[in-house]
Amino acid sequence: MAMKKGSHYAEVCMECKSVTVKEVADDKQVAALCHDGGDVHCPSCKKKFTVKTVGPRPSGPKSTSFKIVNADGEECMFIVPIKKD
Repeated sequence: MAMKKGSHYAEVCMECKSVTVKEVADDKQVAALCHDGGDVHCPSCKKKFTVKTVGPRPSGPKSTSFKIVNADGEECMFIVPIKKD
């Protein structure tokens, strides 16, 4: 599901075990969520995390994904698009 202006998504923070539902304000916000080196802030624990792109693997599909990591490089947050009925 591609996110665009008006889409809803959940930020799941594994550091503080919180879920925050947000709405995409504009296309620039979507790009920031997928930009290598971009910042994501958790509104609950107030920590700042970094977006890191991953892939493609030499033997796998030719796609690139991303993960959100803490200062130690450990995955600490993920984003889930929410489909509205």
